[in-house]
Amino acid sequence: MKLATVGYPFTPLIKYIPLRYDNLEHWQRAEQRSVLQFSKGIINHENLEKLTNIILDIVKDDPKKWIVCFMPAASKERTETRYARLSAYLAQVLPCPVTLKAIFNSVDAEPSHLTDNITHYRSFVYMVNDIYKRNVVVIDDVICSGTTFHHVGDKLKECGALSVHGVMFAISIHPRLPVKQKKR
Repeated sequence: MKLATVGYPFTPLIKYIPLRYDNLEHWQRAEQRSVLQFSKGIINHENLEKLTNIILDIVKDDPKKWIVCFMPAASKERTETRYARLSAYLAQVLPCPVTLKAIFNSVDAEPSHLTDNITHYRSFVYMVNDIYKRNVVVIDDVICSGTTFHHVGDKLKECGALSVHGVMFAISIHPRLPVKQKKR
């Protein structure tokens, strides 16, 4: 599956093969576990360091003009579970503001992967005072087609963001996996 042209740069930490695929190598299952853990607010030290370094590289030229925020999950509780600890950590180590409140979901719903509702971004609220005349780094768990990130980027620009850059924990890839033959 080809990524949608989102119009905004983004950097994924890892490639992720969705859970519906079978016959994966051990390391591919480990990547799946990492993504599942991230969605529960758990990130290992190596990936935390990668994420931090990517953001530091993005904001390095003028950190005061940047803000780091997070792509809302389907509900406030899921957003806080996923990002509260990460937000607190990044606020201590980054030279720019970090906030969970710049974008939030005004409606609690089931996750889109359970409901096929890919328009949940329509219920996002943007805090213009946080975004206006700032460059924005948006952290998200997984980017699949890029649709949500594209719409969020457009809204951030409408709210006065100077630029938008995504940092995704994982990019979903959909390989044509070979069927493993059973050993006789």
